[in-house]
Amino acid sequence: MNVKYQRIVSLLKNNLVHFKSIGKVAGNVSIRDVTGPFFRLIYTEDIEGKVYWLRDNKKVEPQKRQYALFIPPYSISEDVHENSYFKCEMLLGDIDLNTKFNEPIIFYPDKFQIPLGIEEIKNILDNIVKYDFIGRAINPNVIASKAKIIIQNNFLDNIKIDTVAKKLSISNAMLSQYFKKSFGMTPVQYRRALRIEYSILLLSQGKAPAEVAHKVGYNDLGRFYKQFKDVLYDCPGNIKNK
Repeated sequence: MNVKYQRIVSLLKNNLVHFKSIGKVAGNVSIRDVTGPFFRLIYTEDIEGKVYWLRDNKKVEPQKRQYALFIPPYSISEDVHENSYFKCEMLLGDIDLNTKFNEPIIFYPDKFQIPLGIEEIKNILDNIVKYDFIGRAINPNVIASKAKIIIQNNFLDNIKIDTVAKKLSISNAMLSQYFKKSFGMTPVQYRRALRIEYSILLLSQGKAPAEVAHKVGYNDLGRFYKQFKDVLYDCPGNIKNK
């Protein structure tokens, strides 16, 4: 897998984190993305190649320029890149926007400019007309949904997946099978992605990687670095205010 990013990170008012990125993906690569307890608004411009979202097994093909909106509490999406080259900007923050949407969407406003304040964000969201849902699962398995809730409520407490399976009276293997079929990733991958997503906000606020690793449930700093890079294709030390 050949995925490369260049990122600039800055901290705005109200603890909003602003990312500016240029990405290049060689080959055909599926990227599974998890939104934890934080709001995300992402503007993307696809310059070369092809990008689309998977909703169950159906393609959702966006326009070359689009916003993607991810609303708390928790969601899973999957986008597929085919030799893509793109630039994007993202806002990440712990804010309550009280929007009508309860799952991820892509949408196309009249003007494409990343807002840098809460009122600007609300104004954009209040005027959404054309949109498509991009949540990975339309009708997830009941067991998988229950497991997802348990994990997202306990991911900072180092909860073990076999503990989740026991709570649901099911084997680890069957739980992973149901979960992956519904959400495109295993329960272990979901827990890891939640921890990494939470760590982004802490790192951008200037906290040291060792402190962040411990706070999001890692006792091994080397493991935190490796899994961070597996998820974000970048090192924790690069996610800092510039």
